[in-house]
Amino acid sequence: MNQKIRLGLVAAAAMLVMQCGPALAGKSMELRSANTYFNQGDMKQALEWYEKADQKESKEAQVYARLVELYAEQKRWKEMSAAFAKLDQCADKESDRKKYKSEASEIIDKLWMGLWNGSLEQTRQADAKLAEGDSAAVRDHYDQARARIVTALEILPDRVDFSKRMGDLYITEFNALYADAAGFPLLEKAAQVYDKLAAAYPDSVDYAVTLSQLTYNVRDYQATRAAVDRALLRHPEHAELLTFAAKSRIQLGLAMKNDKDEISPEGKALMGEAVVYLDKAIAKNPNDAMLVYNQALLYRDMGDAKRALATFAKVEGLAPDRNDLLFDSWYSMAVLYFQDLPEAEQDAMKAAQYFEKCLNLQPENKGLMFNLGVSLIRTGIRDNMSRGKALMEKGGE
Repeated sequence: MNQKIRLGLVAAAAMLVMQCGPALAGKSMELRSANTYFNQGDMKQALEWYEKADQKESKEAQVYARLVELYAEQKRWKEMSAAFAKLDQCADKESDRKKYKSEASEIIDKLWMGLWNGSLEQTRQADAKLAEGDSAAVRDHYDQARARIVTALEILPDRVDFSKRMGDLYITEFNALYADAAGFPLLEKAAQVYDKLAAAYPDSVDYAVTLSQLTYNVRDYQATRAAVDRALLRHPEHAELLTFAAKSRIQLGLAMKNDKDEISPEGKALMGEAVVYLDKAIAKNPNDAMLVYNQALLYRDMGDAKRALATFAKVEGLAPDRNDLLFDSWYSMAVLYFQDLPEAEQDAMKAAQYFEKCLNLQPENKGLMFNLGVSLIRTGIRDNMSRGKALMEKGGE
């Protein structure tokens, strides 16, 4: 080859290197190779080279944006999340980091939003099947709704709203299909979710209250007591927490009975603590009918019939439109007057008055008819006894 021609080719090659050098200088050999395969559509080779760039810690933002994309396609969520986290550690210009992080974020956002919306759609379909009475299909749709949230949590494990939705899905399914202990496993799973939420966010009173309610509803009163006592350290004046502190102690105390059905000293001590907690709650919310009703129940369960009667009597003034509370309060008062007061203080007439009030709310309740009839007979008044016999006969049909 002519020496001048050869020198000319060398010079041209050198010029080409000088022109391409700045563009190539910012990219590692691994990234250049990976991009070549990526652009050719050979994703297997591209992934291998992007991973080599990661192993060499090239700290190039494009490497991790591409890894996010490729791992997402393969549903390798942990690796995808790890690659996304490394974007903040890259050594590129800030503008490049923002660009590639934005691309990766868009990929992840599409993933979790699709899963979230899919979970909502499965819940909607569960509601439709519930209206049709297809319980098996309802359960299947809830399973699918939760499966999508499980995947979403694998993608973004720190998203609190995902975790909360998981717990709420268990609660919603229970409310839709169950009203008894058969559905307790669902509430127990919800409690496990909220236990983690309450531990991670101890300042959130809502998580603590929900956890307390769930454990109480499945009758795990020790767990309720432990959860609510932890929460009260941060929220010592919260009425609902104080109420659950009391209610859990009531149940634990009632469970401590001997062979004669007498509450043990330890049980009585727990119920004494319950009184203190409810007193605190009512002091904060004196017009809360439910708190007053719970206090009346506590006195009744403690065997303090007189204080129970006085407290039940307050409910009507606090909640005149709450037929559920009125019925339960009046019925409890009737029973207290009928049999729970000392024998010399029992009052059949007052028992009859409160059974009558209950019957006005539930006029077809045969059990109430019978009880009212017995109370009227016990008054010893002729007219009452005549009516009482008729009510007993009707109630006993």
